[in-house]
Amino acid sequence: MEFESVRLRSVRKRWAWLAAGLCLAGALRAQAPLPVRTEPSSGSSPRVDPTTAPDAPAASNVQSAPADAGQEPTPAPPVETPVQEPPVENPPQDPPVQDPPVETEPEAPASQGEPVIVAEPAAPKPLPSFSPRYRAYADVVELAAAWSAARPDWVKPLDLGVVGPDGAPWCALELAKPGPIPPAERPTVLLIGGLDGLSLAGGEAVLSVVSDLLRDEALSTELTYIAIPWASPWALGTALASDVGDGRDLSPFDDDHDGRLDEDGPDDLDGDGAALSMLIEDPRGQWTRTADQRFLVAAGPNDGVRYVLCREGRDDDGDGRYNEDPPGGIVLDRNFPLGRSTTRVEPLEGTLPLSAPPARALADLALARRTVLALFFQGNHGVLASPGGAPVEASGSSAAIEWLAPDDRAVFERVGEVFQVATGRRQRNGTTLAEARGACRGGAAVDWFYAVERSIAMEVAWWGPEVELATDVAATDARFSPRPNGKPHERGLSNGRPAPGESDRAWAIWLDNSKGGIGFVEWSPVDLGGGVQALVGGFESRTVANPPLESLPRALRGSTEFVRELVAGLPKLEVRVTQATRDGDVCRIQARVRNAGLLPTGLAARARGAKASALTLELGLPAGAQLFAGSARIERARLLGGESSEEYEWVVLAPEGSQFTLSAVSEWTPNVVREVKP
Repeated sequence: MEFESVRLRSVRKRWAWLAAGLCLAGALRAQAPLPVRTEPSSGSSPRVDPTTAPDAPAASNVQSAPADAGQEPTPAPPVETPVQEPPVENPPQDPPVQDPPVETEPEAPASQGEPVIVAEPAAPKPLPSFSPRYRAYADVVELAAAWSAARPDWVKPLDLGVVGPDGAPWCALELAKPGPIPPAERPTVLLIGGLDGLSLAGGEAVLSVVSDLLRDEALSTELTYIAIPWASPWALGTALASDVGDGRDLSPFDDDHDGRLDEDGPDDLDGDGAALSMLIEDPRGQWTRTADQRFLVAAGPNDGVRYVLCREGRDDDGDGRYNEDPPGGIVLDRNFPLGRSTTRVEPLEGTLPLSAPPARALADLALARRTVLALFFQGNHGVLASPGGAPVEASGSSAAIEWLAPDDRAVFERVGEVFQVATGRRQRNGTTLAEARGACRGGAAVDWFYAVERSIAMEVAWWGPEVELATDVAATDARFSPRPNGKPHERGLSNGRPAPGESDRAWAIWLDNSKGGIGFVEWSPVDLGGGVQALVGGFESRTVANPPLESLPRALRGSTEFVRELVAGLPKLEVRVTQATRDGDVCRIQARVRNAGLLPTGLAARARGAKASALTLELGLPAGAQLFAGSARIERARLLGGESSEEYEWVVLAPEGSQFTLSAVSEWTPNVVREVKP
């Protein structure tokens, strides 16, 4: 009994000291209250301090007051512990002293033992809606910024060192999904709108394609797009305001070489709100009116009435010529080096090649990238045009390049087939720029990109006289129709006047059947003073250079499908290992390369003069290996679509377990690496 009473007294002392410690801790917390945590009101009791929560350590393990009480804990007195104590059932306990419930500030989830709530990633911003319309440059910049904000990982603005009309950088976008290859090192597709300074529809086509690619998440980790929707923003701003002119930018230029700049521009003589075209009768004129008197053709030796064709306006500088020195001077699409006149300075071409900053920036960009496709969305001929904007002789060199090298013709024909399928339009394959435009113009960007950059460069005119007629109009023109065999009319078939040219006949049919004749201002006489009479008239705004607004969606049909199909047909390299064996330390490897795409791995044009290979296959050797047979680096000509190379063989002395790599690269494909372990 004496032994048991000693044990009971010991237990009672332990509980008494514990109660005292808890009271002291409560008093200290009351003096320095903890921040209160706010909980949603749900009728439950407030949250208490974690030390008093059900999952806190047992009270019997608490030896001292919390360390933040600012006071040393009172140590418990020593307690005699008898040897081999018998178990005690339900010892009497003094009631524990409980702290009042105190709400506490939430601690880190790990210290509370609560589940960690991981925030879900923010949903991507919605892409701005897009529908074709004629936008101002500020609207184009705003749309590009909205795309970049909505998909910052995919869309990045490029600063090419060119300042736009509002002082902001030239609007250029780089489109690419993040991946192991930096976008600047990937094969690149250029989408250029309105470099001719007239084609607002071309700019809308670029925007339409970009919108579709982003909305459908059709970008790639192995390919980069660069989109420049308003490539000539100053000239396109003028076109947006008047839709007439010749596409020149606002760079001052002395067209008539009189020492003055831009002093004789167009004027609205008849007060109809537009300065259109003007015909001045002149025996030395180069034009004559046709049987359909709306249109002109080049005057022949027997044509009586000849005209000089110019913009509507007066002779402001009194030199006897009309509107020969309008504001501005350079058409960016005529400022590239090839095909320029060597006998005289053409004002629209500029005094020097690439003298216009945007043209130079575009050329530098192409040379810095692996440009596979360069698609220029511009023009009003409605077809796909291949390189050949001016005769080869215009370069003045007997060693001038040939437009479309014979080995490249099949490539451009394949692109033409893709265009016809995507758009539903029919055209003759191999149509050159000069043929599509109806005139030769030097300095075309398409020619330079093909001959120098070795890209598949094409001009894509989304608007033209037969764009709507192809599917929407079945009637024939009331004034005249093409001959049944499709050949042009002979001269002098109606009242001694020649028939209009092929392009004008197509426009006439579209005007009469699609527009009900509206869209052309009939020629009317005006007095220029000094006894000079003239006729003013011509196509209205949004008719020839660009489609009417209601026709714009129809004109852009197939633009995205065309780009997608071309990209889907780009070359794709595959390294196929046909043998990888080992006999001791002697390894034998055999492999070939195949192009699984539809387009070749490069073009035949070599205007740069360097004979760089179109395809390279390289064997990577491990440490300690020695090549006995075969070449570590093999260079060969391009592979056509679906073509495989010959089989290559290597014999290598390498220790057991060695691993090799086979790397294939071409001008238009990402590097392909295949690991080989004999």
